[in-house]
Amino acid sequence: KVRAAMEKVWGTPAVQEARDRYMKAGEDFRQAMTLAIKEADPEVVAILEKIKPRSHFPSGSLPKLPPPEDPGFASAAVTRLGAEMIAFAKPEHRETNRLVHERIVQMPVINAAIEHLKQAAPEQRMEAFGKLREAYRAEVMRELQKLREQKEKDAAGDPVKISVPPVK
Repeated sequence: KVRAAMEKVWGTPAVQEARDRYMKAGEDFRQAMTLAIKEADPEVVAILEKIKPRSHFPSGSLPKLPPPEDPGFASAAVTRLGAEMIAFAKPEHRETNRLVHERIVQMPVINAAIEHLKQAAPEQRMEAFGKLREAYRAEVMRELQKLREQKEKDAAGDPVKISVPPVK
């Protein structure tokens, strides 16, 4: 019941905005701490860099979106959605989430939203991206729920297999 309620509100604009502010605040905090530590003891920064967890992204943060006027905005937006999905996953689930992302971006409803984003005028791209994000997250929730159900039914404990249909 709790999971259903969380899934229901995850994609709401208020929660998305709060999550974005939270992520930005976390990033700002990490940058401030790094600068303060560098001033206090530069050797500690080198130690922290050695033990820093590896990320898919060089800075450890999610890829930034270019300005909406940028011709590559739609492509970057799709990459960002996949990066968010992978970044928020537990390490052992990241590969599964990557495959789920690949499958979701091939779905007709998501393809239509991506195409709408590509065709949108620059001043309408953020709104179109919001709609794409909402549709994407709805599909993510459906796909992850299917995986949970499949895993529960798998009495043998075999790993869950994800298949990605070929791009047409």
